Amino acid sequence: PFLTQVDQVIAYLERLTKEYTPQSDHVRSGEDPDAEAYPVDIVLRAIEDMFENQAAETGTKLVVAQSERQTRIPALALIRATSNLVSNALNHAQAKLVCVDVAGENYTELVVSDDGIGMDAATLADALNRGSKGQASNGDGLGLSIIQELADRHGFEFLIDSAQNKGTTATLRIGDG
Repeated sequence: PFLTQVDQVIAYLERLTKEYTPQSDHVRSGEDPDAEAYPVDIVLRAIEDMFENQAAETGTKLVVAQSERQTRIPALALIRATSNLVSNALNHAQAKLVCVDVAGENYTELVVSDDGIGMDAATLADALNRGSKGQASNGDGLGLSIIQELADRHGFEFLIDSAQNKGTTATLRIGDG
């Protein structure tokens, strides 16, 4: 229910900005050097605001870092990608802890990790396919494939690693540190 509301708001903003439309004349293949850099903390605060209540309601501890690092990757793309990862962790991982951190020395990474049930290699590979979802999911099965599409479109890297009973770590490598 909550992710549906978030998706509706993001879809509305996307329509307004035409950020992701195929006919858009500003689809990027990386950071736009002419775009104004902004602090990654804007994305982090948005994620914290969107999910702190849901985390509290489910008894999951949500820890979101702060960062002075900057990026030119469109904020809507990073918010959407990061919110999909956090939503997956809160809704499907059965995690006690979900962390959103900033890492990387020569580049900036947004890292979403959880201590939940994780996935085996076959389940993870399947989850990356558009429309694929777990049996208990009430979503559309688009979360991870949307993240990959955003990464491809905006020139950041999406990496994900998961192990059963050890949790999942997803990384958005977004550019220079």
